[in-house]
Amino acid sequence: MRCRFLACLVSSILVACSGGEEPDADPPGDTRSQWRPDLVCPGDEGCPSNEGTLYAGASARDISPPCFEQWEDVDGNGEWSRTEEAFYDCGCDQLCEGDEGWPGPDEGESDGEFQAVWLAGFGQSRPANGVHDPIWARTVAFGTGDTAVALVSLDLVGWFYDDVTAIRDRAAELGADVDLVIVQSTHQHEGPDTLGQWGQRVGKTGVVASYQAHVVEQAAQSVVDAVTAMVPATLHTAAID
Repeated sequence: MRCRFLACLVSSILVACSGGEEPDADPPGDTRSQWRPDLVCPGDEGCPSNEGTLYAGASARDISPPCFEQWEDVDGNGEWSRTEEAFYDCGCDQLCEGDEGWPGPDEGESDGEFQAVWLAGFGQSRPANGVHDPIWARTVAFGTGDTAVALVSLDLVGWFYDDVTAIRDRAAELGADVDLVIVQSTHQHEGPDTLGQWGQRVGKTGVVASYQAHVVEQAAQSVVDAVTAMVPATLHTAAID
């Protein structure tokens, strides 16, 4: 009975919305269905050529945070307690005076400020304590004729559109000969907060401007590397009898 009632309800709504008449193709004054871009490619005269050999190239650049300080996780829960757990004020190189190999004070050392990398995805107050595996900006580039495209994948929780345009702009400044740069993120949950949602506490961003700039630079460089590395592509296939 419930299914029959829902079917009748949907039918009634559709009839009520349509009014029993076919809608006009375009309401008066509305020419959206007649609109056409000035240039539609491929096909229109003036389109860049996409004829000829297909070229491909790839690259990878490490985007692990280059600067952060470690801390003492007393209770082992991965969440930093400002009142109960100390951080090691050793600066970017994580070496304090007295440590083997200490080269002298570096950026942020002994300044009383916790230079943390806040991890994204599982709640607030999760500072990194080391790099288990590097994270990457990986790029693959394709080109044929007069057209080239680069696809960038970032090992990050997310990456906003204005940051995408920053990568595109920087790649252009570096001389990348490419028509379009497409950027996406893998949405992993053990990397830096790049969206501003997972800082020390709710309402406090975890984004670090210098790290964002580092990602932009490395990603743009990876675009240049991939485009420069393009060679004629070959197709290999395999079959099992």
